[in-house]
Amino acid sequence: MSFSMIRVGLFALLLGAGFSSSVSGAVPVPLVNPAPIKTATLTRVKLRAPQVRAAIIAGGAAQAWMLKSEEADHVVLRFEKGRYAVEVRLPYSEEGYRIEYLSSRNLDYQIAELDSRPNVFPEIGVTKPTGPVIHPAYTRWTDALSRSINAFIVGTRAE
Repeated sequence: MSFSMIRVGLFALLLGAGFSSSVSGAVPVPLVNPAPIKTATLTRVKLRAPQVRAAIIAGGAAQAWMLKSEEADHVVLRFEKGRYAVEVRLPYSEEGYRIEYLSSRNLDYQIAELDSRPNVFPEIGVTKPTGPVIHPAYTRWTDALSRSINAFIVGTRAE
């Protein structure tokens, strides 16, 4: 057995011990919301805020996200899959929209604490996460939501 195989095995053991998860054994990843979307990058049509709102709701519905609440400048969408759920807030305007994490159930959301333990193998670029972490499904679900909304924005016609 080579030194690098032992090193990889040790890394997996340390990572699993330090960041174990109750959701399918997945290791929580840093919570990163999708980048804000500017409507001008998707379409040459000048959209109004109600059209962006409609694209958000339609794009969400196409991915099984439910409208939970709305205000004049944002909507809250909820996604449930089995025993897992997540809620996101989507502020919007005629300029675009963004997705912001609000809450979740059974996705192991937590704030990774800064501590005095050294980073895990920094010489090969592997370090401990700091800040909010969550199950990787959050990233998949919000990326799919963003792509769906963008498709509806692209299909929106001028009023």
